[in-house]
Amino acid sequence: MLQAIKDWEILEEESCLDHNIIKYNLKFNPDKAHKYNSQGSRCIIKENQHADFHKKFCRQILKNFQVCNNGGNISEIDERLAESLTSQEDVGIFIDRIDDTVRTTCTEMFKHHTSLKNYTKGKSVPWWSTNLTIMRKRMNALRRRNQRTLNNEELGTSRKNQYIKEKKNYQAAIRKEKMNSWKQPLE
Repeated sequence: MLQAIKDWEILEEESCLDHNIIKYNLKFNPDKAHKYNSQGSRCIIKENQHADFHKKFCRQILKNFQVCNNGGNISEIDERLAESLTSQEDVGIFIDRIDDTVRTTCTEMFKHHTSLKNYTKGKSVPWWSTNLTIMRKRMNALRRRNQRTLNNEELGTSRKNQYIKEKKNYQAAIRKEKMNSWKQPLE
């Protein structure tokens, strides 16, 4: 996105705030697709953890890249990494090592964001059983079979009656399981 910002300037106009207005143009290059796709893991970082992360990350860089750092100066570490990068034949390996260093530091320090896909939709009910699941699947299959019968009236009537009978049995089983659940004492 930063590459797309062109011709920016600070305007002298009055604004209602104590800020100046910044005017800029966005110019995207249609040949290059700038996409950010977050398929990796995400970490939950609190503001007070930034300094600790920075220290641990520097230690991991020193360890993983065998960089000598006498004074603990960040710019010196950066220079050593730049030298290491320019001497590297395959930049992809270097990038993978940096990525691995960031990931290991994050996994050691922070809680990880869990995807919502792992959770079940809605709330589960204590009275639901595998028998009800099987009955529901059978009833839905009979409903679909009934809906697909178009030309033959006899077959359509028999399938409709079979579906209605199964639906009544399913609804009765649900009522029975609910009642049994309410009647059972709490553990």
